[in-house]
Amino acid sequence: PRTSSPSGAGQITLPSALLVAARTDGAIRLFTPNGDLATTFSAGHQHRLSQVAVSPLHDEYVIVTADESSRIRIHKVSVRQRRMSKEERQVRQSSMEDKLSLHLGSQVNVTVQFNRQIAMPNNTDGTRPPLSALTMASQQGTKYFIAGHPDGNITVLTRNGTLHARMATGVDAPVSSFSVHLSTVVFASGGLWGFVDLETMDARLIDCPKFDGHIVSAVVDAQKQDRVVVADELGAIWVFSIQNKRQCKIEHRFPLGSARPPVELASVRGFVLALGGATHGSATRLSALNMSHVGKKRQDSARAVSPVVWHRACAPLRSWSVHKRYQQGDLL
Repeated sequence: PRTSSPSGAGQITLPSALLVAARTDGAIRLFTPNGDLATTFSAGHQHRLSQVAVSPLHDEYVIVTADESSRIRIHKVSVRQRRMSKEERQVRQSSMEDKLSLHLGSQVNVTVQFNRQIAMPNNTDGTRPPLSALTMASQQGTKYFIAGHPDGNITVLTRNGTLHARMATGVDAPVSSFSVHLSTVVFASGGLWGFVDLETMDARLIDCPKFDGHIVSAVVDAQKQDRVVVADELGAIWVFSIQNKRQCKIEHRFPLGSARPPVELASVRGFVLALGGATHGSATRLSALNMSHVGKKRQDSARAVSPVVWHRACAPLRSWSVHKRYQQGDLL
């Protein structure tokens, strides 16, 4: 949510973001960045929840969930300052015994409104394809839901649920993840990666010469859309320079050992975040790598400094997410 502009004494600052936590039974909890529970609601699914995504745009706040029956449900979130009723104020002002503060409790009113349900369109054989990944993206103001499937195919739906495109990645493996930055969408599938082109509506695998690794994570660089950062099965982190979403060139490889495999990646301005050892039940390490090393020649004195800016040991994690904020610190 946007932050309200400074005003009178009665105004408070709205949270700049909300954390969405979803359970498989469809229960959704929204938290403020300082950990306060803002609200809870049921996504309303009849089957187990399998996917959750949020809008990457700042003109609306949308939570998208999908279940094991391939039904997608959309909820809109509104955030505003909580205003006490006249009766509540009178009770607190007259309570000299307990001296209740007028600002006690949550100062934020978060409401969630169900928008619509979408059933994933059937395949040509009449079966409904299950989902292995889900995201939202936009192209020239048009907003889309993008679903990845276990057979390696991708479905693009418009906001009202209309089937817009079906595309084959050419990989006989589940689409495991999407990375979205502005209108650039990257997918990972079966150790390979590529682009979802929302202009031509096709999926394009990218083959980078001199790279023969197995991709486990791929993200768009938050600072340069023509740059993609990937991690391979050995834990090596590579930076690829892309031209026209077709030609690929290795631009950099961070020193092996910067993160422990398997590695999951996220990108913020100037840095790539690497979550290493992200397997179920094992300890993990989160590292920040400085992207200013990219493009420097081996003999450059700047390469003598470790690209790892900081790292933190973490307890075993189930999931993680990164939210980029304007003129504020990013959230993880």
